[in-house]
Amino acid sequence: QSLNNSKSRKLCDVTFFSVAWSPPIKKNGGVGSNRYLASCSDAGDIYYCAVDATNELCSDAVEGSGDLISNHQDCSIFRQEITESILYHLKFFKTSNKWFMSVCGDHGISIYLWEDIVAKLSQAQTKKSMNNVQIIENIKPISQYKAYPSISIRSSALGNNSSNNNILCSNTPEINYTAVDESRNVIYGASGDLFGCYQWDLESGKLLSTLSSASSSKGSKKHHEDYLHAICAVPGSSGQVLTAGEDGKVGW
Repeated sequence: QSLNNSKSRKLCDVTFFSVAWSPPIKKNGGVGSNRYLASCSDAGDIYYCAVDATNELCSDAVEGSGDLISNHQDCSIFRQEITESILYHLKFFKTSNKWFMSVCGDHGISIYLWEDIVAKLSQAQTKKSMNNVQIIENIKPISQYKAYPSISIRSSALGNNSSNNNILCSNTPEINYTAVDESRNVIYGASGDLFGCYQWDLESGKLLSTLSSASSSKGSKKHHEDYLHAICAVPGSSGQVLTAGEDGKVGW
């Protein structure tokens, strides 16, 4: 299936790093519901596959059996371009009685109001198209977050653990994973730099704190010694998180 865009890639050539089911969407007339299977790619796009939440395909996929695309070749597929760099993780979350979608990668974190995306998907579904993948455009994120431009902790990979030989990143470090504490209205980002775990207030966008992956100052506590790849907000813990990364450690 060739994509009708300037990237000129095939779906079979795209690497997907994360996948998630969208919240259910009521059908016209209020009878039944639809869902989208959303996945983010190495090309900076999100793909949405429209699925009837009441059919066998959806239940099979949720239970872990069945091949979503090959078993349902006539499903509608849509593409949303987020950035030109890699996207590593996406998730849906609910806060203030509204659903949101967060997606993170080399560009940082972008948060979208899910109803804005649904409106564009609904418009696209009413249009007839000869293309296998339809493009949805002009959806603006409601907020964006970036990690600090900082010193890389990759100096250890060069066989030198001296803090004086750390390498200065030429670009802002990527965010590999996100977690949301809905009770505190906070989003966390797992990154690959000295700051490691970022914590932002979802309402104000303010950076609240960081949890260092490593430290260049002697005697300071090191929570991790390499890139972070996963983070989980502990429910009912008043701000505690679990972190995991390339140093073989799980932190609390």
